[in-house]
Amino acid sequence: MLDAQQPGEPRIYLAHIDENRRVAFSLDDPDFADNTAVLLGPAGRDGDALEYASPTVAQLRELALLSAPGARTSVSYWDVYQQPQSFVETIFPQFAQDGAAGAREFHTGLRATHEGSPGHITTLGHSYASVLTGHSAGGGARLDTDDVVFIGSWGTGTNNASELSLGGVAPENTADHVFATMSSGDHVRLMPDTHGPLPTDPEYGARTFESMSLIPDRWNGYDHRSDFYLASTNPAAQNIGLVITGRGDLVS
Repeated sequence: MLDAQQPGEPRIYLAHIDENRRVAFSLDDPDFADNTAVLLGPAGRDGDALEYASPTVAQLRELALLSAPGARTSVSYWDVYQQPQSFVETIFPQFAQDGAAGAREFHTGLRATHEGSPGHITTLGHSYASVLTGHSAGGGARLDTDDVVFIGSWGTGTNNASELSLGGVAPENTADHVFATMSSGDHVRLMPDTHGPLPTDPEYGARTFESMSLIPDRWNGYDHRSDFYLASTNPAAQNIGLVITGRGDLVS
């Protein structure tokens, strides 16, 4: 179940839940937000999505509030697709390919129901969700988002940031709206390149920014955790907050 709302906290808006416990929900109302971050669900979350989603969307919203305290930011979570449930399954793109249409539809709905002037939308793909993000915005498809952030990603299903298509962004400017970060100790660097190059590879063309390592000079699973990338002590977190609040030009 979603955690009960505490006094003074933003409301939770449930958009979808099904018999497989796949969910889509928003922390604060995206229809009236200045900024909306969309966190796509990574692998292995069937049945326990909220254990990952609830604290992670809260972390993202806190980063946005630190970056732009005067702006209203909503954070949405979407995992309404069959996710890979094992290490071996994450090697294959089929899960992301099958889920891409639903992810695009969710983004289109966010844009269509927004009240007033258009809000800023950022899509975040951590781990296998970066593959889902890449397939949602690549292969000739278009994802209705303003910025994309790949976090701890070993590939996106595309060979270059310019292959992505983002709503409201001219094709020649796409790479300026694609961001990526990877810790030096993140063990997914050891994954096979079945999803194409790392988005942090200079040849991919994304705008990259630094992430610290919890265990320097050693491959480890801690560096791959979303709560590590989003921790206030990690320099990656500040940059993620800037992108979410539409200030990606300040990322360094």
